Amino acid sequence: MTTQIKNILIAGLSIFALSQTAMAGETSPLWTCNIAFTGEAEGFQVILGKFEVNGQGEINCVSPTGDTYDAPVTIEMGSAPLAARVAIGKFDVVGQSLNISLFTGSPENLLGTYIVGHAQGSVIAGIGAITGVHSHLPELGVTINLQVLKGFGVNVGLSRMKIKLDESRL
Repeated sequence: MTTQIKNILIAGLSIFALSQTAMAGETSPLWTCNIAFTGEAEGFQVILGKFEVNGQGEINCVSPTGDTYDAPVTIEMGSAPLAARVAIGKFDVVGQSLNISLFTGSPENLLGTYIVGHAQGSVIAGIGAITGVHSHLPELGVTINLQVLKGFGVNVGLSRMKIKLDESRL
């Protein structure tokens, strides 16, 4: 997503959120967050098997009303032993994630389990992308994630990604 499109999307959502906040007289129903993280991916899964991505990072959020939220998080991504996924190898991951939370009064609602589609590939060095949805109606969370990889491997398919508060680093 280009910077201009991202800025237009954030501006439009912010205007919507501010109008909803003014009507409700509550905290903001929209939060935009960034998660900077590092981790490691390892395993073997060609429909059958096990491949996991584990990491930790920091979530930094802001609402259109100026409220902020910062916290350490852990990130875990995996799938069932039988899944629509091809993943082989081992690589280190460094990434940035844009997360948007709609219709909620707290960015902590971005924590939880996402259903994600992803593609990562590396031969010495590589890139990856993840996009996913987290929903507890009427709340909605969306993540768009880009990564730089070091190592050898591929990870393509559908998985579950968990973003959890890292209480050991609070």
